[in-house]
Amino acid sequence: MQVPESFSQKLMMRSQIKGLIVRDGIPAIWLTINPSDLRNPLVLILAGIEIPEYATSAANAAIRHAAATSDPVAVAHSQSYL
Repeated sequence: MQVPESFSQKLMMRSQIKGLIVRDGIPAIWLTINPSDLRNPLVLILAGIEIPEYATSAANAAIRHAAATSDPVAVAHSQSYL
């Protein structure tokens, strides 16, 4: 009986992957980079929010967090621009 996520199951899956590589060739790997929504300045621009220059780092983080959580459409649009 196979135990899910056990070491023997991982070895079996690795051998299956190696067999597929031998049969079909090396896979093409697609990498997607997803930047943090809380640190992305484009989210603030799309949400129409300006951070004052005199804001502390804690206030800056709070404004960014509020913008990312209150306007999910701006977050989704910022991801499509990247």
